[in-house]
Amino acid sequence: MESKTSIYTLEEISEYIKRLTSEVHPKLIEYLREIEKMITHDQVKQFEDCDHVISKFLKFQDDLTEHIELEDYVIFPKILKAVRFNRAGLRDIKERLYASELTEWIAFHNVIREDLEALVTINGIVDKCNLHEMTGNIFREFENILREHADFEDEVLFPAALELAINDLG
Repeated sequence: MESKTSIYTLEEISEYIKRLTSEVHPKLIEYLREIEKMITHDQVKQFEDCDHVISKFLKFQDDLTEHIELEDYVIFPKILKAVRFNRAGLRDIKERLYASELTEWIAFHNVIREDLEALVTINGIVDKCNLHEMTGNIFREFENILREHADFEDEVLFPAALELAINDLG
């Protein structure tokens, strides 16, 4: 059976990374800000359990924002360099992409994935706080975009990057 990684060229993966940083990540941040405004509105706070929902979402917002910044400014540039080095046949370059570094990043990525599942739990509570009504489809749209993004990273991007990485794990 062919892996999902092998159906994408390195060029397609590079283009996807560029689209993530220029389109998908800004859209996710925009949704986070819109949802924050909606759920911290005074009307929402009057409902039972809403403080819990709000604090859980705000923590998720902080974690995801940090995660996106690290992807945009640290890990994705390293993956793009590894793709360029690979195309040029260069492996012994000063700023290499190491498997151990990617393994740590994948672990951090899994924490965000768990936080996303917690967000689904929040979505189960939000009806009590009337948040679906207040956010329209923004909550659902945000979740769908984030899931699609995380799935591609888990199933294609990170496995491809590990193939390009210098194996320093032993």
